[in-house]
Amino acid sequence: MTFTELAFSTEGRINRVTFWKTAVVFALLAWIGYLLVSAPDNVAAFAGWMILAALLWPITAMLAKRWHDLDHSAWWSLTILIPVIGQLGNLCVLGFLQGTSGPNRFGYPMDADRKRGHTHRGSRPRTDPHPRPPRHLPASYPDLMAMFAKLAKCDGPITAAEIGAVDQFLNEELSLSDAARKEAIRNFRAARDSRMSFEEHVRRFRDHHAEQQHFLARTIDMLVALALADGRLRRREALFLDLVVAVFGVSSQRYYECKYGDSGPRVENTTVPEEKEYARILGLTGRVSREDIRRAYRGLVGQYHPDKVSHLGSRLREVADQEIKKINEAYEYFRKKYDL
Repeated sequence: MTFTELAFSTEGRINRVTFWKTAVVFALLAWIGYLLVSAPDNVAAFAGWMILAALLWPITAMLAKRWHDLDHSAWWSLTILIPVIGQLGNLCVLGFLQGTSGPNRFGYPMDADRKRGHTHRGSRPRTDPHPRPPRHLPASYPDLMAMFAKLAKCDGPITAAEIGAVDQFLNEELSLSDAARKEAIRNFRAARDSRMSFEEHVRRFRDHHAEQQHFLARTIDMLVALALADGRLRRREALFLDLVVAVFGVSSQRYYECKYGDSGPRVENTTVPEEKEYARILGLTGRVSREDIRRAYRGLVGQYHPDKVSHLGSRLREVADQEIKKINEAYEYFRKKYDL
């Protein structure tokens, strides 16, 4: 981060070390300005006021970026205006609390590019005839781990089979070093409850690998394998996978075989009789009662309610709207047939 970005931009994030270094410099400048303001000479006093006025925006920008590192809005910077309590609170919170691990809604940690060897979009990755596992997690992988975490959690608590699948990806597919693997696990845990939407992580990962279509397709295969770790593809998992395919803009044979192939779990099949298709949409099998139909319908409507998917991003909300239409259509069929 350049000095101009540090002092004048409210975008991005800074860590605790940078916060303290910058705060010390600003404090010294403010002290000099205060001494000049107290001087009897009018010219010196004017210069002091100019220094203090010039520090207002850089201090605001510094506070904003530090709050961003904690995944909080820059508006929290205004709490410093509260006499004593607000100033002490900002000093303690911003100076001592660790920022979020990996990316949050305000971007990557400030040292991600330097530390992880980030390759800018459009540049060619370095080739090595004898590549070694990266010591640090590559810049885009926190988003990948967030995608894993949110997909694993979307259909309920994360299972041991899903954790095992993620661990296998880290060891076999991604070929990470021990240090990078531990960092990936920390990102996975942090992303489970993060407020950044699944769609945002997908788009950021796509932007990092826009010219690596094969790697994007391989990523879809890994996500499909994770969704099938518990033996079945649930409707909500299929919704997440649909979004990934749409945003990546690449095809994956495993994804289409999973959804539409002759073997394996399928979430779409229009060749079955109408009633079986509607029963499948509601998750019903065999002989069912009126109460089974009502219970299944209420559960699915609650799952796809706007309040439940509001944090998932615009594309996922659109897919959820399509799903709820299918659910309502299926329930309407059974309602008329069984006079519910």
